[in-house]
Amino acid sequence: MKPTSTLIAGHTQAEYYYWYTEQDPLSAADPNYTIHVRDSPDYTDASFELTAVDTECGRVRITWIGHHENPRYMRKGIAPAVIAELGRLCGKPVISSKKYNPADPTDRRTDDADKVWRSLVDKKMAVYNQSEDRFRYVGVHPASATL
Repeated sequence: MKPTSTLIAGHTQAEYYYWYTEQDPLSAADPNYTIHVRDSPDYTDASFELTAVDTECGRVRITWIGHHENPRYMRKGIAPAVIAELGRLCGKPVISSKKYNPADPTDRRTDDADKVWRSLVDKKMAVYNQSEDRFRYVGVHPASATL
């Protein structure tokens, strides 16, 4: 686990400051990334969480993103900020899971994740590839975006 870093998230006119820890893939056999976002560097209980996996195509696919129904992390603009940070940390394109993939149950985008990605498309920060049924992040950190 790497040391805690700062993340700035924004939703509407407000900016929120969070701390996160990240875990890089342990090996080729475990190609998962995990980022836990908390509203205090001392708060160790619930967190906003993102997990992702390296793909064979040189991209990073988000497998889980969510606030676990914790109001401390709901509707604060964390998802776009942590997606941007994942891309920065990995140096690779970030993509969504598919809405439904019967061949791989871990490749599934929830309705809530779909809303996040569609809002990024509306802000020109992501694009949707219909033939792949995936979104790809193309924007910049929301706190510094001038759209």
